[in-house]
Amino acid sequence: MHLNCDGGDYAHDAAVYDLEIHVGNRVIRSETGPPWPWADAHPVARLRIPRLGYDEIVLHNASGRTLAFGPAVVLSGARVGGPGNLVLAGHRTSWFRKLEGIAEWDRIELEWYDRSQRKLRVRTYSVESISIVEPQDLRLLADDGQDALTLATCYPFGLGPRSPQRLLCALLWPILRESMTDAS
Repeated sequence: MHLNCDGGDYAHDAAVYDLEIHVGNRVIRSETGPPWPWADAHPVARLRIPRLGYDEIVLHNASGRTLAFGPAVVLSGARVGGPGNLVLAGHRTSWFRKLEGIAEWDRIELEWYDRSQRKLRVRTYSVESISIVEPQDLRLLADDGQDALTLATCYPFGLGPRSPQRLLCALLWPILRESMTDAS
C-alpha cells in the first residue's frame, strides 16, 4: 500500500453538495450500497472533530475518485465499527485541511449505523500522536491488535504542487465510552 497524493486535490463543490443532500441522512439508516446505480462510493460514517469545527461524511473505499468527494476508508485497514486499526484518508487541500490544527488529546468522534444492533453508534477517540512520515513508512497504518483510528493525509498542507510527506494522526479508543442510540 502507498498513500499517493498526486492530482485530484480539488473537488467540485456542487457535486459534493449533491452527495450530502441525497445521502446524508442515509448514513444513519445504513444503506449498504451506493446512492445511485452508477456511483462507486457510498457513505459509511460521520467524522467529527469538535474543537476544529470539523464534521464530514466518510465514504467507503479511498480511491482517487472517491477522495474527490470526501474522506474515505482505506480498505487495507479495519472496517468501520470493527476491531483493529481503521484508517481514513483525505486530501490535504480540502477534506483534511483542518488537520493542520489538530493537537494531541483532541477528541474525535466517529458515528455509524450498526445494522446488526439497529443502533446508531458513536466511538470517541483521543489523538495519541501526530507524525510526519515518508510515504513508504507504513508502521502507523499497521494493525497491532489495538482498536484505533488513524487519519492520513499528504503533507505539507496548502496548495503547493508537492507533498513529499504524510501526516498521520494515531488515535486510541475509547477515551470515554462507545454509545448507542436507537435510530428507528
